[in-house]
Amino acid sequence: MKKAKSCLLSRGFGGAMREPVGATGEFFRRGSAFLCLLLPLFFFTACQKEPWEEIQVTLPDGNILAEVETHGGFHGDGESFLQLALYTEHAAEFEKQLAVAEGWAPLPLPEELQTLLWGGSFGGVTYGPCTSAEEIQLPQAAAGWYFFLDRRQVASPESLKQLLNAPSHNFTVGIYDKESQTLFLYALDT
Repeated sequence: MKKAKSCLLSRGFGGAMREPVGATGEFFRRGSAFLCLLLPLFFFTACQKEPWEEIQVTLPDGNILAEVETHGGFHGDGESFLQLALYTEHAAEFEKQLAVAEGWAPLPLPEELQTLLWGGSFGGVTYGPCTSAEEIQLPQAAAGWYFFLDRRQVASPESLKQLLNAPSHNFTVGIYDKESQTLFLYALDT
């Protein structure tokens, strides 16, 4: 005679019958479902770039004078800042690298970029500085190089003009002060 199956049988997808799951099986079933939800989040955060990967130069050795990192949360909004005093023996080689690096240009900064970073008036409108942390002090260097990348869109001369009135800011700026042999890097994501 056939043995009757337990009334604990449940229907799976498509109405197929499956055997009851014990406590250990239930733990693994729920645990694997939890992992399936977490793995995409892990890969999303693991694949994000470091803020200084996009500056087109290799960071030289030096003393870190200031470092701020406020990025966090789901969207990754925040600020990154690095102030690096180069060792004297590395400064000349780094300056040669900046002179030919893609995206780097000799100072001074364009007026729109100066207004964005330090605030001021442009086109009859007064703007405040974009930085919010007190520890972030970007220099107004006279000699050296700068780098600017607007990550909202493909960089163009128009993107700088539109940046002051943009609803969000996602950019990286680098300023190398030749006189003090100090590199300042700043990234903002809003």
